[in-house]
Amino acid sequence: MNTKFQKYSAAVALVCFSIVLVTLVMQFSFDLIPCSLCYIQRYLLLGIGIVSVLATLPIMSRRMQRVWAACAFIITSLGLATSIHHLRLQMLPPDQVPNCLPSADYLLANFPILEALEMILKGDHSCANPGWIFLGISLAGWAGIVFAAIFMNYTYWLLKGLR
Repeated sequence: MNTKFQKYSAAVALVCFSIVLVTLVMQFSFDLIPCSLCYIQRYLLLGIGIVSVLATLPIMSRRMQRVWAACAFIITSLGLATSIHHLRLQMLPPDQVPNCLPSADYLLANFPILEALEMILKGDHSCANPGWIFLGISLAGWAGIVFAAIFMNYTYWLLKGLR
């Protein structure tokens, strides 16, 4: 059992849940409507948080900690890829921005799941709007920074820390 890893995982869970809470406050208090990629990044942060909480359980063997670290690494990789794609959409010239899409609820109800997810992941015009910017960085950029930091740390734990 690696208590440093458990402390790190607890900190990651706290950060992830805090960020999701802040995004909910921004959505419902400040009327910032998230795009489909924002929702996906939010769900991926929740997934990392849940996996990180599971990794803190005191009954975990080193092997199980490695499994949870690998799960968090995979989810974090998906989050990093999503935020990079989101930033790419925000940097497109206006004439290359993807067209409007129906809501994710409509797509999931009326299309096969894989086709709907493909359309959602491509993004639309709302994903290309940076919206709220803090210190010159959009929310997608901040998400990318968080995902990159978690990615690098879980990479460390997988390669060196959990031997």
